[in-house]
Amino acid sequence: MARQTRLEEWQQFKYPAYQFNHVAQFGISESQQNKFTGVSTAEFKQIAKLHYAVRNQTISDRVQAAGTAYQDSVMIVIRHNRDLASRDVLYVKIDDKLYRVINYSVNNSTYNSVDLLTLSRVKKVS
Repeated sequence: MARQTRLEEWQQFKYPAYQFNHVAQFGISESQQNKFTGVSTAEFKQIAKLHYAVRNQTISDRVQAAGTAYQDSVMIVIRHNRDLASRDVLYVKIDDKLYRVINYSVNNSTYNSVDLLTLSRVKKVS
């Protein structure tokens, strides 16, 4: 098989640039001390703000996820980000709703590769 040029790779890119039309805040848990009580609580600390594309789940995806931790999950696609991929625990804020990344599927095979993130809704940072 002949080696593809960069332009050909871009043309076969599954998620065109115009689909990255949403913005999310990516962050970690950071301990913050309450100045009145002195009690430390975990708070969301933003480390990045990135555009993402929504990945719609098929009926087959939903059926396979039924009864698992992935049952009520949301999937998004971001450009490959080495810093975020190296984090053990990562949170995402989308439209003032907080999600925890439960699966970070890394693809760094080409210069324009994307990562697939599976998110689960949480009430607070832990």
